[in-house]
Amino acid sequence: MDRYKKLNIYDMYPNRGELELGMNTVDPTLSANVVNNTDLGNMFFNMLVGGSYQPFNQDNRINRRVGMSTGMGNMGINAMLDEYGKSANAYAGPLYANVTETENDELIKSLGLQGNNFNANITQTPENTRYGVQGLLSNIFGGNLSAEAFKDDNDKGLQFLFNKRF
Repeated sequence: MDRYKKLNIYDMYPNRGELELGMNTVDPTLSANVVNNTDLGNMFFNMLVGGSYQPFNQDNRINRRVGMSTGMGNMGINAMLDEYGKSANAYAGPLYANVTETENDELIKSLGLQGNNFNANITQTPENTRYGVQGLLSNIFGGNLSAEAFKDDNDKGLQFLFNKRF
């Protein structure tokens, strides 16, 4: 079970600093991050430096990490680097692009469009390239009817989903 606590350590405009402390009791882990948030009026710039300690993980007891994000309005970029992988993301309105390198040195690339009722994406991994389109068809019977069409190197299909909360 994860437990988190966030403490404000300074607030000097345009910068605000936070200390994030975390603990997982199921998979014993202690975590700490120092975050600096900078408000530049119509723009932001945030930095994170931290790490975690996992006493029972023989392969990686200490996991250091660093991250940053910047943007304005509905455009931005962010990046994260830790012992398990590297990732960079960019977005401009409904368009997005992601690149991730996993701990096994696999490169995953994704490009897409995400709207309120319509999504389209292309995801490329070392094993496969997948093309997908999802859309909300209708609100009926108190739920949502959506459809997804996809094609990848091994398969293609059309799926319909009806989702209703009780």
